[in-house]
Amino acid sequence: MLLFINSVEKQCGVYQYGIRLFNQLSRTDIFEYAEIGSQNDLINRLNTKKYDACILNYHSALFGWWNQPIKTFYIYHEGGLQIDPKYVLNTDPNCQMGLGIPRPVYQGIITEIKNDSLTFGSFGFGFENKGFERIITTVQYQYDNATIKLLIPFARFGDENGEQARRVADKCRSLITKPGIRLEISHNFLSDKELVNFLASNDMNIFLYDYMPGRGCSSVVDYALAANKPIAISNSLMFRHIFSEAICAYKRPLKDILADGNKHILPFLKKWNPTTLQEAILKRVNDAY
Repeated sequence: MLLFINSVEKQCGVYQYGIRLFNQLSRTDIFEYAEIGSQNDLINRLNTKKYDACILNYHSALFGWWNQPIKTFYIYHEGGLQIDPKYVLNTDPNCQMGLGIPRPVYQGIITEIKNDSLTFGSFGFGFENKGFERIITTVQYQYDNATIKLLIPFARFGDENGEQARRVADKCRSLITKPGIRLEISHNFLSDKELVNFLASNDMNIFLYDYMPGRGCSSVVDYALAANKPIAISNSLMFRHIFSEAICAYKRPLKDILADGNKHILPFLKKWNPTTLQEAILKRVNDAY
């Protein structure tokens, strides 16, 4: 039996990744799930049952206290993990360290909505490096009439009170100059199902992050792929696992990316699925013994 350990901080991208990943591994004869917030919580859990090993959804900000009382396979997101690569399950499928595992793309029923006007959407925690303002200027430069929907929840780490999120939202509102551009902003924190349906309700979803070297792969892509709608991205290194000039908003007009439909999404949906994900993790665990 393998114990899958996630943090207790729910309004966090690393936590949300862990939930999506476990939901695709949820064979109860192999994996058991636990949310652990301290060394005492961990010891108490390990005293209840004997586990062969654990899979830890690791980030130093969440598990800086970890001292490895059980054989551990680390899900690596970003930042200074110095361990034997055979125990690393890297969230970057094309990584150079450890095993790059398929992304956990949400699996579920999507509600289709037909819009009255061309609608662009995006989401993410309200940090200034997420490029929400660039979405406004890009759409407004290329279109006279369109709706832009932004979902900007507060981040547990770095913006718990929502000051940055509200500041980014106000900046976006101030950039609207064309009467035919309509902007809708929400700060709600949605469930995975609600979030994918929000993205599926847009004609295109756009993510124009800063370049951000050294950062892990962005999870917004997992949700955007699940929505199965055209996506446009920046050249941020956080999008390195899906990057091509065909979907880069700095290389092609939005209307051309939109006209391609979902053809740039389908290859990722085919290769990143629960079967390939589970097989990759179990093979790495078995090979390490």
